[in-house]
Amino acid sequence: MRRWLLSPRGLFWGFFLLVAGTISAQFLVIGTGTLPELADGMPRTRFIQLLLGTWLLSLLVLGFAWRELDRRFVRPIAAVAKGAAILTHTDSEHSLEVPKGHWLQELPTNVQYLGDKLQQTRNDMEKSFASWSERLERQNRV
Repeated sequence: MRRWLLSPRGLFWGFFLLVAGTISAQFLVIGTGTLPELADGMPRTRFIQLLLGTWLLSLLVLGFAWRELDRRFVRPIAAVAKGAAILTHTDSEHSLEVPKGHWLQELPTNVQYLGDKLQQTRNDMEKSFASWSERLERQNRV
């Protein structure tokens, strides 16, 4: 749980809760500040219903927008970051997946190219190390 809260997605949703709490506090201040000033114009119950409806609608719109931002931006970036870590640390043959038509669609190809070059460099280093070790063994025998 703690690890998720400190992740970029956890911080993103924590910021959402902060914004939602701020909106709620603003509606509470507006509601409590104007209730005593209501006169004959609007019944208190109708005003409270209107205020609560507006509050719920604004939180709903904010939550939907935040969810879409998470789905379209945060998740793909996190997936590419995780895939890049897999490419560089463990499996250089791993393939990255990004939804078709996404603005990050070209990034997996570039990261895959980077992974291929990394694997090629590792192979070249192993060959070079093997040939160098062989050369040193021959020199020590002589």
